[in-house]
Amino acid sequence: MVWKLKKSLYGLKQASCAWYQKVKVKFEKIGFTQCYSDYSIFISMNSHKFCIITPYVNDLMVLSNNAKVLKEKKRELMRVFRMKDLGPIHWFLSLEIIWDQVQCLISMSQRCYITEVVSHFGFSNAHLTSTPISINIKLPILHAPEINACKYQAHIGSIMYDMLGTQPDIVYTIGMLSQYSANPGSDHVNAVNCLL
Repeated sequence: MVWKLKKSLYGLKQASCAWYQKVKVKFEKIGFTQCYSDYSIFISMNSHKFCIITPYVNDLMVLSNNAKVLKEKKRELMRVFRMKDLGPIHWFLSLEIIWDQVQCLISMSQRCYITEVVSHFGFSNAHLTSTPISINIKLPILHAPEINACKYQAHIGSIMYDMLGTQPDIVYTIGMLSQYSANPGSDHVNAVNCLL
């Protein structure tokens, strides 16, 4: 027997897709269009004034270059969704967002996330290195894991999230170390530890 689900349930595989489709339709009704280079970004443009929404599960980051437009779009969103305005953004997806109004600068940092990861893996007292990996390092290719592969993958995944957010300088190192995720050994762990 096959059942047809009429309403999405939280926790099911289809829930995120159903939520995204609902959000997309509602955003389009209030004048936003989906960005074709990143489907998770919605933009509303009116001459030189814009508003950008980036939804993540049930959180929204709403940005605009005009305070009046921002206020109006937030009001429209509140009519469509039951939500509350948390004010100026300070944190989003482990990114600390710092807005210096005097110098007209916005900067992002993952300092807290990095500190948490380093502490979690026991490297709080480690010494800094000048490069993310030793020059001309040759890591062995193993046919079976010498150490716990899940723990190695957790290290790589935690650092990869940092790389995607604010540390593009470690892309090469993460890419190289990720190649050994299936069969890691002690040399691979040492290389990851140097990166931490």
